[in-house]
Amino acid sequence: AQTNLAGQIRLNVLQARMAAVRFVLSGDAAAAATTKERGEAALQSSNELRDFVATAEKKAAAGSMAADVQRYLAAFGEAAELQQRRDAIVSEKLDQIGPQIEQSLTEISDGGTFDIGVLLATGDALRGFLNMRFYAMRFVERSDAQSVENFAFAHDEASGALDRLLKLLDEDNLRQAADFAATQVAAYNDAFAAIQTAVDQRNAIVSGALSEIGPSIAAQTDAFNAAARAEQDALGAKSKSTMETAASTSIAIVVVALAVGIVIAWFIGRGVSKPIIAMSASMKSLAAGRLDVEIPGGARGDEIGEMASAVQVFKENAIEMKRQGNSIRLEKLAAERIQIEEERQRTEERISEFNANFESEKLNIASQRGTVEERQARLREIQQQLNELNREQDQVMRRQAEKSSRLRVLEQLQESHEGFNPGTLAALKQSEQVRGSLLDKISVPDEHIKSIETVL
Repeated sequence: AQTNLAGQIRLNVLQARMAAVRFVLSGDAAAAATTKERGEAALQSSNELRDFVATAEKKAAAGSMAADVQRYLAAFGEAAELQQRRDAIVSEKLDQIGPQIEQSLTEISDGGTFDIGVLLATGDALRGFLNMRFYAMRFVERSDAQSVENFAFAHDEASGALDRLLKLLDEDNLRQAADFAATQVAAYNDAFAAIQTAVDQRNAIVSGALSEIGPSIAAQTDAFNAAARAEQDALGAKSKSTMETAASTSIAIVVVALAVGIVIAWFIGRGVSKPIIAMSASMKSLAAGRLDVEIPGGARGDEIGEMASAVQVFKENAIEMKRQGNSIRLEKLAAERIQIEEERQRTEERISEFNANFESEKLNIASQRGTVEERQARLREIQQQLNELNREQDQVMRRQAEKSSRLRVLEQLQESHEGFNPGTLAALKQSEQVRGSLLDKISVPDEHIKSIETVL
């Protein structure tokens, strides 16, 4: 916000300066109004900046800018007043006197005299005065020294011509006209001198106060913004460093806490809980703020040694933060200490729960061991019975297949009447009992069954 206000001050001053230049060159009233408007805006921004900043140095810088803006507005007011005075002299003096002089000299040239000397002197006076008017207007426009020099030369020419003309004229009316013209030329010269004075004073203000104050305000705003940016960069770097340190400390504490929990659970199963308990006691002491406690296990080359090294780093960081007296880091450490305590409590709860579950599982396994062996014996017995039943089933199926094959052979023989004489066939047709008896007595050797089936 402070750099924004400083930028507004610079921008408004720049716009005021540009409008002031337009006013000086053209006398535009709108440009003068813009200069005052932008200057007032810059002054307001300067006052707001002074109220916004907190340090005495910045307040002094903002107050200096506000004072310079006020000086600029005051100087422009003087320059504008001088320009108005110049314009008033032009409109009230030069524009009024000029036509009167021309009319007087015209009356002399048209007075009916044929004196060549009078005519030449009148012409020289008119030419000199016209040059005076020309260079006077050019000076009003350009404010240059050459126009002033040319005006003085033209004035001398007009005044000398009028002096000669007064000596040559005899008629009273023409002498009165020449005398009036000479008086008005002197008045025109005095008016031009007043214009020159006003313009010189205005130019002195423009080249002096306005040209110096404007760049000075710009330089002050640049210096203010540079200091503000440097301060912001320093604060940003410091804040970033603080945040990174706090984040690193937090991560380290969490990692250490998790590592302690995992290692405790692992080592309890292996019966090496003593170093972990000592480590936990050290961490409790650190969490309680006793930084003089010794960290055990630092010389070990296993996981406990690594954990002890991590806790030692945490201890050293805590000692360094305490030495530096950084309140932000100490507050963060207190918060992390609570987290460590909570993690330790949760770790101890998980350890207790693990031990209870472990003992329970041991009892369950011991009680169920006999039941499992009995079930396995029973399964082996059932499997033997199933194997025996499968063998019996295979034998029954084989006998059934043999009988089915023999039955199909007899049915085919019956249909074709092969192997029976006519008397046997007649007997078979008359008695179902005889057929059944024959079927029971016919026997086909096993080795011929497949051959008979193939032929059929």
